[in-house]
Amino acid sequence: MVKGVRRSIQVYIFHALWMFFVIYKIFNTVTAFGRYTWLFVFAITTFSLINLLVKKYYMEVVESCLIIHQDYFRTKSINLNDIEKIEIEPSPFKSSYILLRDKTKVKFNDSNLDVKELKEAMSQFNIIID
Repeated sequence: MVKGVRRSIQVYIFHALWMFFVIYKIFNTVTAFGRYTWLFVFAITTFSLINLLVKKYYMEVVESCLIIHQDYFRTKSINLNDIEKIEIEPSPFKSSYILLRDKTKVKFNDSNLDVKELKEAMSQFNIIID
């Protein structure tokens, strides 16, 4: 059974706005080098958007593991029984983290997800969200 916490809608809006800006810059750049640079940025942005659409969940629970899809090639897997609580930092300058029972902290980016949805999903597993 797979339960997931989807990415926030702001993530998709930001990618769409960035793609429009890059397309604008491709057509308004004077030099060929600048145009090729912006085409390269457009390719990276497109790859990033496809990755977001394929991995629609930022966090998902598969069997008894919490899997965090951080970016293209990095994922973290944590056993649900090892999680003591999840700390959400209100400041954009500090990372939120998952506190494990052995008192180690696993950082994650809380701006990628909806905190209400995270609370609903983790309440099923009796994990505290602060």
